[in-house]
Amino acid sequence: MKITVVCDAIGSRNTEADVAAMTLVRAMKKRGHEVVVVCSDIDKAGEEEYIVISHRAIGNRFNEIALENEIWDSDAVYVMTASVLGRVAVRMCKRHLIPVCVDFDTQSEAQSARMALGRSKAGRGAVYRRLYVRLYRYADAVRYPSELSRKRFEKAVGNKTNGYIIPNGAQLSQDKRMERVEEMLYDIR
Repeated sequence: MKITVVCDAIGSRNTEADVAAMTLVRAMKKRGHEVVVVCSDIDKAGEEEYIVISHRAIGNRFNEIALENEIWDSDAVYVMTASVLGRVAVRMCKRHLIPVCVDFDTQSEAQSARMALGRSKAGRGAVYRRLYVRLYRYADAVRYPSELSRKRFEKAVGNKTNGYIIPNGAQLSQDKRMERVEEMLYDIR
């Protein structure tokens, strides 16, 4: 299966999202899948299996054509973050009937704080609803780290998602977690 992974940056900042993206890429390659990474990490420019598209230039038709060309022949697309790049990728997937999974971004509290909403339940709900309208409603599957995350999100947006609970970290071995991600990708095809 050809899997396209869409993320902001990969392997350069050592954030949790970077580590998760690299883990996913390595595990899917190890399982025999062809994996292409679309990211906005300039450090990956020119590397094989990486397509670099600036998230600031996503309105640029050339960048959107490059993204669409990568998505077009994918069997499944996995979007790691709720970024502009991720939102555009998800919409392209829907337009071309390509199955897409979106990783649940648990950073709504941080986003609501940046928007001066603080850690309030109402602020988190507003961010969740905005993310749902712009991104998650288009997903064929949403990967949640916990049932609590799923329940909070679905309650806030007032809609059910095709959610898969695949925990992060020590709750599940890396091999078992990647096996479940692979099953999810096959399910949505």
